[in-house]
Amino acid sequence: MNEDDLDTISTKPARRTAEMPPVEAASQVNQLVSRAGDLASQTLEQAQRLGSSAKERLVHEADDKKAKVARKLEDFAESMDELGTNPQADPLQQKVVGGAARAMRSVSRALDENSTEELIASAGRAIRQRPGLFLAGCVALGFIGGRLLRR
Repeated sequence: MNEDDLDTISTKPARRTAEMPPVEAASQVNQLVSRAGDLASQTLEQAQRLGSSAKERLVHEADDKKAKVARKLEDFAESMDELGTNPQADPLQQKVVGGAARAMRSVSRALDENSTEELIASAGRAIRQRPGLFLAGCVALGFIGGRLLRR
């Protein structure tokens, strides 16, 4: 069904159903309902195609950025390892820096080894398992972000 069909439907003079036989009126109503159903299904299909193409574009862009972030995290972890192995550093500092470098490598590895969809699903599961921790993290990030923006 296209726009011409809709124009045809709307420009036809409406005959009163009281003037036509009941079978003909029922037939016209069934045709209109069928056309409306066809139009609705076509519209739904188009919306689904648009939604899936938009999702594919977003996932592709996220995959590109994910690889860049993973490389930067790995580079930063290497820099932290160099700081942690500094003989002049305090043993506690070495331990903290080493732990942070391992955490960054773990995140970098997860980014490299998993697809964007897998990462989103994993994050969703973690949020559902520990919503309080997620909310506390959001509050902490908001607080830190606010402090940084205020300066």
